[in-house]
Amino acid sequence: MAELYTNDAYSTLFGSISAGALTLSVSSAVLFPATGTFRVKIDSEILIVTGVSGTTFTVTRAGEGSTA
Repeated sequence: MAELYTNDAYSTLFGSISAGALTLSVSSAVLFPATGTFRVKIDSEILIVTGVSGTTFTVTRAGEGSTA
């Protein structure tokens, strides 16, 4: 599946995440793709979102050589 892109999508984390977390919850996911693979940035880390269920994103950490 091709990676999806969106402009100006943003939200806040719904709680903190540890460096080893593979899921994260956001306050609102309405501006993000509902399916497919896409990237998000938290501080200086790139996370690759591989699944979305409501406001929970399943992620691969430390994308593009960034640090979790």
